[in-house]
Amino acid sequence: MLAKNKLHLLPFFLISCLGLLFITSNNQVMAMENNNKGKTIINNEPSEKEVNEFFQLLKRTKENIFQIKQKNPHLKNFSIREIEEWACSPNKQQPKNKRFKTIDLNKTPEEEYLINILKQQ
Repeated sequence: MLAKNKLHLLPFFLISCLGLLFITSNNQVMAMENNNKGKTIINNEPSEKEVNEFFQLLKRTKENIFQIKQKNPHLKNFSIREIEEWACSPNKQQPKNKRFKTIDLNKTPEEEYLINILKQQ
């Protein structure tokens, strides 16, 4: 009889043992000093491909800035930073022919056509 009374405690005992096993064998991965023992960065110098890509990108940016200065004579004496600010600025500072046409999505094209005809008369 004593064994039958103790058997209902067996699942709780097994679950608690499994829980303790998982808690103690939990290896912390992040922010641990011992994770990278013996591992060092062997080659921290950039490869030739990376250097070539960088200089090609630099050359393309210089060409783009030169083209922007040719197209916009008022930007001729501006620095690179000022040209970037001008290029990223709202459309007010750019020439009028570069502005986008605003379209009212609440009106159909037929309504706009009729309105334009009425304005002309």
